[in-house]
Amino acid sequence: GVAPPPELVGDDLGVQAVLLVASPSLGVPKPAELNDLARYPWVLNETGCGFRTFIRHRFEAARLPFHVGVEAQGADLRISLVTRGHGIGVVTPGALSGSQWRDAVEVVDCPGFKPQVRCWLLHRPPAGRLARPIAVFRDALAEALKGPMPLMS
Repeated sequence: GVAPPPELVGDDLGVQAVLLVASPSLGVPKPAELNDLARYPWVLNETGCGFRTFIRHRFEAARLPFHVGVEAQGADLRISLVTRGHGIGVVTPGALSGSQWRDAVEVVDCPGFKPQVRCWLLHRPPAGRLARPIAVFRDALAEALKGPMPLMS
């Protein structure tokens, strides 16, 4: 992962696994290899998304094609597009467990490709009078990351 810029204070909230999900109708092999995944389009955030950049770099390093079939903001919209067979998506376990679409997708097992995301809370120093609200927010966010999350971003 990338460390925060030195001009910001960063609280490391830990690493979360990222799941690859697909509609059963897509027919992704079980288990899948990276070259298997290259045959399918992806449903991802727009350019600038860290997941998208990581996946694209991984495919490029393996000299495999990478095709974004649909760009969509919001995890709920992306999962709904995945359920309709528009491609493979990425989601955190917490977001998937809280999704109305969780039973309409399957988790893609790809032993050689296990993306993760490191979560940070960043703010400018000094915190001053915002130190307490930042600490309360950090603690609430750290707790929320442990369980099912609303489908945002």
